[in-house]
Amino acid sequence: HQETDNFTAQFFVSMGPFFANTLLCVLFCSAAFLPVWELKVYDPLAYFFYWLGLSIGMHAFPSTTDLSHLWAQAPGLAKKGNPLAILSLPPP
Repeated sequence: HQETDNFTAQFFVSMGPFFANTLLCVLFCSAAFLPVWELKVYDPLAYFFYWLGLSIGMHAFPSTTDLSHLWAQAPGLAKKGNPLAILSLPPP
């Protein structure tokens, strides 16, 4: 991705796929949970939704390059009180 000085834009470029893929993972896995585990309906389509949800979830993590660019700017902006920078700081 093209680098930008706007931290908000960089945050959403880096973390946007994480949020979207996590939402899709929860959506597909929850659609499969009720028929398989609660209703005991062993439909191949439900297992397909499980596979699809877990596959999407496994690809939800941001790339190391995106995170390294994000983490390079985050400490300085976190000291200035930027809430997205504080949220995106890596654990100590």
